[in-house]
Amino acid sequence: MKHVLITGGSSGIGSALVEQFLSAGYEVTLTYNKTKPSFDFTKGACNCIKADLNKNVDVLKIFDVIASRPIDVLINNAALSIKTPFLDISDQELRSVIEVNIISAFKITQKVFEMMATCGGGRIINIGSIGGQIGGRDQIHYAISKGALETLTKSIARIGFECNVFAFNVSPGCVDTPMLNANNIDLSKLDSQIPFGNVAQPTGIAKMILSLCADHWNYASGQTISYNGGLLL
Repeated sequence: MKHVLITGGSSGIGSALVEQFLSAGYEVTLTYNKTKPSFDFTKGACNCIKADLNKNVDVLKIFDVIASRPIDVLINNAALSIKTPFLDISDQELRSVIEVNIISAFKITQKVFEMMATCGGGRIINIGSIGGQIGGRDQIHYAISKGALETLTKSIARIGFECNVFAFNVSPGCVDTPMLNANNIDLSKLDSQIPFGNVAQPTGIAKMILSLCADHWNYASGQTISYNGGLLL
C-alpha cells in the first residue's frame, strides 16, 4: 500500500485530498492544527497527527510518529492566510505566515526527500496559489510565501531527477474553502469575474492532484499546474 503525507488535511482542499487518496487505496497520514478531522475512517488506513507547523518541535513530531514508514507522496498543503493591508502587516504576522507556508514546507520536504531518495523515489506536490504567480493586495505576505513554494518545487525537481523524486506545484485560483469564506467574499460576484463561470471546488482539485501521481507525469516534473478557471488568460 502506498503512503501519502498530507499537511493541513482537516478541511478545504486538504480534506478533499484525504478522501480522494483513501478512495484510491493509499495509506494516508495527515496533519491538522486545531480541529481534528471527522472522516469516515472505514474507507481506509488514515493516521492523524496534531501539529502546529509554526513550531519546529511539532514539525519534528510528524517524523517521530511516521518513524521508518516510507512516504511515496508528500503534499504540502497546510497554509496560513491573513487578510491585512501591506502597511499594517506586523513582524509577528509576517513571521507566522512565512513559518507555516514556506519554512515548515521546506523542513518537511527536506526530511521526506531524504527518505524518498533512499527508497526508490516518490513525488512532492506543493499547493501554491494564483497569488504566488501574480502577487497579492491584502495578503502580500501570503502571496510571497506561495511564490517561494513555486521556486522550491523547481529546485526539488532539478535535484530529484537523478533519484526518481518528482515535484509539482499546483496553483489554484479561487476555491470554495473555509479559507476563502473567512474573508467574507461574495461568491456570486467572484463567479462573474472567472472566465469559467464559478469558483473551483476542492474535490476537483484533489482529483487532479491524485492524477499527478501517475508515472506519465514524471517527464513534466518541476512544472506549475494552474487550476484557476481561466483567470490568467
